[in-house]
Amino acid sequence: MGRYILKPEIFTFLEENNVDTATNEIQITDSIEKLSKISDVLSYEFDAIRYDMGSVEGFVKAQIEFSLRDKNLSESIKNIIKKTN
Repeated sequence: MGRYILKPEIFTFLEENNVDTATNEIQITDSIEKLSKISDVLSYEFDAIRYDMGSVEGFVKAQIEFSLRDKNLSESIKNIIKKTN
């Protein structure tokens, strides 16, 4: 999860990275680590719940938790959960 504002040099490292065979994608975190060796890389720490939107479980958990907070969805979501147990 995250949003990035990166310096243009990141593209050099993205081009050099190999594709992750498990996910068939380039991992930007590898490039950010390489960039951090030649330049400042800043981050912002926040106090909040983090949902792993890259996994099915994290995605479903976020959907359920946000739906339960919504007054228009809460009851129907609770009923769906009860029926699946």
